[in-house]
Amino acid sequence: MDRRETMRVSILLKDFSKAFDRMQHDRLMRKMIDLECNSTDIAISRSFLTNRTQQVIVNGQRSEVENFDVGVAQGTLSGPIFWLIFANDLQPPIPTVKYPDDTTSYDVVTSGNITTMHHTSATAIDVSLGKDRIQSALTYSHQWLKNNGMSLNVKKTATLHLSVRKSIQIRNRVSIGDESVQTTRTAKFLGLTIDSHLTFKDHVEERVQKGRHAAYTLKTETRWCTADCASPSLLHSHTNNCFIRSPCLVHYDKELIAK
Repeated sequence: MDRRETMRVSILLKDFSKAFDRMQHDRLMRKMIDLECNSTDIAISRSFLTNRTQQVIVNGQRSEVENFDVGVAQGTLSGPIFWLIFANDLQPPIPTVKYPDDTTSYDVVTSGNITTMHHTSATAIDVSLGKDRIQSALTYSHQWLKNNGMSLNVKKTATLHLSVRKSIQIRNRVSIGDESVQTTRTAKFLGLTIDSHLTFKDHVEERVQKGRHAAYTLKTETRWCTADCASPSLLHSHTNNCFIRSPCLVHYDKELIAK
Protein backbone atom coordinates (compact mmCIF):
# COMPACT_ATOMS: atom_id res chain seq x y z
CA MET A 1 0.00 0.00 0.00
CA ASP A 2 1.59 3.26 -1.17
CA ARG A 3 1.22 5.78 1.67
CA ARG A 4 1.68 8.69 -0.71
CA GLU A 5 -1.25 7.83 -2.99
CA THR A 6 -3.47 5.17 -1.45
CA MET A 7 -6.07 6.40 1.03
CA ARG A 8 -7.70 3.04 1.65
CA VAL A 9 -8.45 -0.42 0.30
CA SER A 10 -11.95 -1.74 0.88
CA ILE A 11 -12.30 -5.53 0.93
CA LEU A 12 -15.56 -7.39 0.42
CA LEU A 13 -15.31 -10.84 2.01
CA LYS A 14 -18.16 -12.92 0.56
CA ASP A 15 -19.49 -16.09 2.13
CA PHE A 16 -21.25 -18.43 -0.29
CA SER A 17 -23.63 -20.80 1.51
CA LYS A 18 -22.58 -24.41 0.91
CA ALA A 19 -20.94 -23.56 -2.41
CA PHE A 20 -19.51 -27.04 -2.97
CA ASP A 21 -22.78 -28.75 -2.09
CA ARG A 22 -24.85 -26.61 -4.47
CA MET A 23 -22.86 -26.88 -7.69
CA GLN A 24 -25.26 -28.18 -10.31
CA HIS A 25 -23.66 -30.91 -12.41
CA ASP A 26 -25.38 -30.01 -15.69
CA ARG A 27 -24.49 -26.35 -15.29
CA LEU A 28 -20.86 -27.29 -14.52
CA MET A 29 -20.70 -29.44 -17.66
CA ARG A 30 -22.04 -26.54 -19.77
CA LYS A 31 -19.42 -24.23 -18.33
CA MET A 32 -16.68 -26.73 -19.15
CA ILE A 33 -17.98 -26.87 -22.72
CA ASP A 34 -18.06 -23.05 -22.91
CA LEU A 35 -14.43 -23.01 -21.76
CA GLU A 36 -13.62 -25.51 -24.53
CA CYS A 37 -12.30 -28.10 -22.12
CA ASN A 38 -11.06 -31.35 -23.59
CA SER A 39 -13.97 -33.66 -24.42
CA THR A 40 -12.29 -36.55 -22.59
CA ASP A 41 -11.93 -34.42 -19.45
CA ILE A 42 -15.60 -33.48 -19.68
CA ALA A 43 -16.64 -37.12 -20.06
CA ILE A 44 -14.50 -38.22 -17.10
CA SER A 45 -15.84 -35.36 -14.98
CA ARG A 46 -19.43 -36.24 -15.87
CA SER A 47 -18.82 -39.89 -14.99
CA PHE A 48 -17.21 -38.87 -11.70
CA LEU A 49 -20.08 -36.60 -10.66
CA THR A 50 -23.23 -38.33 -11.89
CA ASN A 51 -25.15 -41.39 -10.68
CA ARG A 52 -24.06 -40.83 -7.10
CA THR A 53 -26.28 -41.97 -4.25
CA GLN A 54 -26.37 -41.28 -0.55
CA GLN A 55 -27.91 -42.92 2.48
CA VAL A 56 -28.05 -42.00 6.17
CA ILE A 57 -27.98 -44.41 9.11
CA VAL A 58 -29.34 -43.15 12.45
CA ASN A 59 -29.62 -45.46 15.45
CA GLY A 60 -29.30 -48.45 13.18
CA GLN A 61 -32.13 -47.30 10.89
CA ARG A 62 -31.32 -46.76 7.22
CA SER A 63 -32.91 -44.06 5.13
CA GLU A 64 -33.95 -44.63 1.54
CA VAL A 65 -31.20 -44.40 -1.06
CA GLU A 66 -31.36 -41.02 -2.80
CA ASN A 67 -29.78 -39.91 -6.05
CA PHE A 68 -28.46 -36.37 -6.23
CA ASP A 69 -27.48 -34.20 -9.18
CA VAL A 70 -25.85 -31.36 -7.28
CA GLY A 71 -22.74 -31.04 -5.17
CA VAL A 72 -19.12 -32.06 -5.40
CA ALA A 73 -17.54 -34.47 -2.96
CA GLN A 74 -15.39 -32.42 -0.60
CA GLY A 75 -11.91 -33.63 0.17
CA THR A 76 -11.27 -34.67 -3.43
CA LEU A 77 -8.48 -33.20 -5.53
CA SER A 78 -10.96 -32.34 -8.28
CA GLY A 79 -13.37 -30.44 -6.00
CA PRO A 80 -11.47 -27.11 -5.92
CA ILE A 81 -10.83 -27.36 -9.68
CA PHE A 82 -14.54 -27.86 -10.36
CA TRP A 83 -15.33 -24.82 -8.21
CA LEU A 84 -12.84 -22.60 -10.07
CA ILE A 85 -14.39 -23.70 -13.38
CA PHE A 86 -17.88 -23.10 -12.05
CA ALA A 87 -16.99 -19.62 -10.74
CA ASN A 88 -14.93 -18.63 -13.78
CA ASP A 89 -17.71 -16.39 -15.10
CA LEU A 90 -18.10 -14.66 -11.72
CA GLN A 91 -16.69 -11.29 -12.77
CA PRO A 92 -17.64 -8.44 -10.39
CA PRO A 93 -16.88 -4.87 -11.54
CA ILE A 94 -13.86 -4.62 -9.22
CA PRO A 95 -10.79 -6.90 -8.86
CA THR A 96 -11.67 -10.28 -7.33
CA VAL A 97 -9.56 -13.09 -5.91
CA LYS A 98 -11.23 -16.48 -6.23
CA TYR A 99 -10.24 -19.43 -4.06
CA PRO A 100 -12.44 -22.44 -3.28
CA ASP A 101 -13.35 -21.14 0.17
CA ASP A 102 -12.60 -17.44 -0.19
CA THR A 103 -14.03 -15.26 -2.94
CA THR A 104 -12.92 -11.73 -2.14
CA SER A 105 -13.31 -8.47 -4.03
CA TYR A 106 -11.37 -5.29 -3.30
CA ASP A 107 -11.37 -1.65 -4.29
CA VAL A 108 -8.49 0.82 -4.03
CA VAL A 109 -9.12 4.53 -3.50
CA THR A 110 -6.27 6.99 -3.94
CA SER A 111 -5.95 10.58 -2.80
CA GLY A 112 -6.89 11.69 -6.29
CA ASN A 113 -10.46 10.37 -6.20
CA ILE A 114 -11.41 10.71 -2.54
CA THR A 115 -14.56 12.62 -1.68
CA THR A 116 -14.53 14.38 1.69
CA MET A 117 -17.93 14.46 3.38
CA HIS A 118 -17.24 16.41 6.56
CA HIS A 119 -14.72 16.84 9.35
CA THR A 120 -15.49 14.96 12.54
CA SER A 121 -12.56 16.40 14.50
CA ALA A 122 -9.30 18.22 13.99
CA THR A 123 -7.55 15.01 12.92
CA ALA A 124 -10.27 12.66 11.76
CA ILE A 125 -12.14 12.76 8.48
CA ASP A 126 -15.33 10.92 7.67
CA VAL A 127 -15.12 10.06 3.98
CA SER A 128 -17.10 8.37 1.25
CA LEU A 129 -14.67 5.94 -0.36
CA GLY A 130 -15.92 4.04 -3.37
CA LYS A 131 -19.07 2.78 -1.66
CA ASP A 132 -20.87 2.45 -4.99
CA ARG A 133 -18.19 0.12 -6.38
CA ILE A 134 -18.30 -2.18 -3.35
CA GLN A 135 -22.11 -2.14 -3.43
CA SER A 136 -22.07 -2.95 -7.15
CA ALA A 137 -19.74 -5.90 -6.56
CA LEU A 138 -21.99 -7.19 -3.79
CA THR A 139 -25.16 -6.81 -5.86
CA TYR A 140 -23.53 -8.48 -8.86
CA SER A 141 -22.28 -11.43 -6.76
CA HIS A 142 -25.70 -11.85 -5.15
CA GLN A 143 -27.39 -11.99 -8.57
CA TRP A 144 -24.75 -14.38 -9.96
CA LEU A 145 -25.36 -16.74 -7.07
CA LYS A 146 -29.13 -16.67 -7.66
CA ASN A 147 -28.62 -17.36 -11.37
CA ASN A 148 -26.44 -20.36 -10.50
CA GLY A 149 -28.70 -21.90 -7.87
CA MET A 150 -26.68 -20.65 -4.89
CA SER A 151 -27.09 -18.05 -2.18
CA LEU A 152 -25.07 -15.48 -0.28
CA ASN A 153 -24.78 -15.82 3.48
CA VAL A 154 -25.21 -12.15 4.32
CA LYS A 155 -24.61 -12.67 8.04
CA LYS A 156 -21.14 -14.09 7.37
CA THR A 157 -20.29 -11.66 4.57
CA ALA A 158 -18.31 -8.62 5.70
CA THR A 159 -16.43 -5.54 4.57
CA LEU A 160 -13.01 -4.57 5.87
CA HIS A 161 -11.55 -1.12 5.20
CA LEU A 162 -7.74 -0.92 5.24
CA SER A 163 -5.91 2.33 5.77
CA VAL A 164 -2.48 3.12 7.18
CA ARG A 165 -3.81 6.57 8.05
CA LYS A 166 -5.63 6.35 11.36
CA SER A 167 -7.18 9.76 10.68
CA ILE A 168 -9.39 8.15 8.03
CA GLN A 169 -12.62 6.88 9.54
CA ILE A 170 -14.79 4.94 7.11
CA ARG A 171 -18.41 4.44 8.00
CA ASN A 172 -19.81 3.30 4.68
CA ARG A 173 -22.15 0.33 4.74
CA VAL A 174 -23.41 -1.88 1.95
CA SER A 175 -26.46 -4.10 1.93
CA ILE A 176 -28.53 -6.70 0.13
CA GLY A 177 -32.13 -5.57 0.19
CA ASP A 178 -32.96 -4.55 3.75
CA GLU A 179 -30.12 -6.60 5.25
CA SER A 180 -26.90 -4.70 5.96
CA VAL A 181 -23.48 -6.28 5.60
CA GLN A 182 -21.34 -5.99 8.70
CA THR A 183 -18.13 -3.96 8.76
CA THR A 184 -15.38 -5.68 10.69
CA ARG A 185 -12.12 -4.45 12.21
CA THR A 186 -10.25 -7.69 11.52
CA ALA A 187 -10.68 -10.57 9.12
CA LYS A 188 -8.86 -13.78 8.32
CA PHE A 189 -7.85 -14.28 4.70
CA LEU A 190 -5.98 -17.44 3.69
CA GLY A 191 -4.65 -17.89 7.22
CA LEU A 192 -3.54 -14.29 7.68
CA THR A 193 -5.42 -12.13 10.18
CA ILE A 194 -5.63 -8.60 8.75
CA ASP A 195 -6.64 -5.56 10.79
CA SER A 196 -7.98 -2.28 9.48
CA HIS A 197 -4.74 -0.32 10.09
CA LEU A 198 -2.36 -3.08 8.98
CA THR A 199 -0.57 -3.36 12.32
CA PHE A 200 -0.80 -7.18 12.16
CA LYS A 201 -0.92 -7.19 15.94
CA ASP A 202 -3.87 -9.61 16.04
CA HIS A 203 -2.11 -11.99 13.65
CA VAL A 204 1.12 -11.98 15.63
CA GLU A 205 -0.62 -12.39 18.99
CA GLU A 206 -2.59 -15.34 17.63
CA ARG A 207 0.62 -16.97 16.41
CA VAL A 208 2.34 -16.34 19.72
CA GLN A 209 -0.52 -18.00 21.59
CA LYS A 210 -0.49 -21.03 19.31
CA GLY A 211 3.29 -21.17 19.58
CA ARG A 212 3.09 -21.20 23.36
CA HIS A 213 0.63 -24.09 23.28
CA ALA A 214 2.93 -25.93 20.89
CA ALA A 215 5.95 -25.28 23.12
CA TYR A 216 4.06 -26.64 26.12
CA THR A 217 3.12 -29.73 24.14
CA LEU A 218 6.74 -30.25 23.17
CA LYS A 219 7.77 -29.95 26.79
CA THR A 220 5.17 -32.34 28.20
CA GLU A 221 4.60 -34.86 25.42
CA THR A 222 8.10 -35.59 24.10
CA ARG A 223 7.79 -39.16 25.36
CA TRP A 224 5.89 -39.89 22.15
CA CYS A 225 8.61 -38.51 19.87
CA THR A 226 11.72 -36.34 20.04
CA ALA A 227 11.52 -32.56 20.08
CA ASP A 228 13.49 -32.43 16.80
CA CYS A 229 10.81 -34.57 15.20
CA ALA A 230 7.78 -32.73 16.58
CA SER A 231 8.92 -29.09 16.51
CA PRO A 232 8.63 -28.53 12.72
CA SER A 233 4.92 -29.35 12.71
CA LEU A 234 3.99 -28.11 16.18
CA LEU A 235 6.09 -24.97 16.54
CA HIS A 236 7.79 -23.89 13.33
CA SER A 237 4.53 -23.88 11.36
CA HIS A 238 3.37 -21.03 13.61
CA THR A 239 6.62 -19.11 14.09
CA ASN A 240 7.68 -19.20 10.44
CA ASN A 241 4.25 -17.98 9.38
CA CYS A 242 4.49 -15.10 11.80
CA PHE A 243 7.95 -13.98 10.68
CA ILE A 244 7.28 -14.33 6.97
CA ARG A 245 3.93 -12.58 6.87
CA SER A 246 4.18 -9.93 9.57
CA PRO A 247 6.45 -6.89 9.63
CA CYS A 248 5.51 -6.17 13.27
CA LEU A 249 8.06 -8.39 14.95
CA VAL A 250 8.06 -6.10 17.98
CA HIS A 251 4.94 -7.93 19.14
CA TYR A 252 6.51 -11.35 18.91
CA ASP A 253 7.70 -13.22 21.98
CA LYS A 254 11.37 -13.74 21.13
CA GLU A 255 11.93 -15.91 24.18
CA LEU A 256 9.55 -18.44 22.64
CA ILE A 257 11.85 -18.79 19.64
CA ALA A 258 14.88 -19.21 21.88
CA LYS A 259 13.19 -22.02 23.77
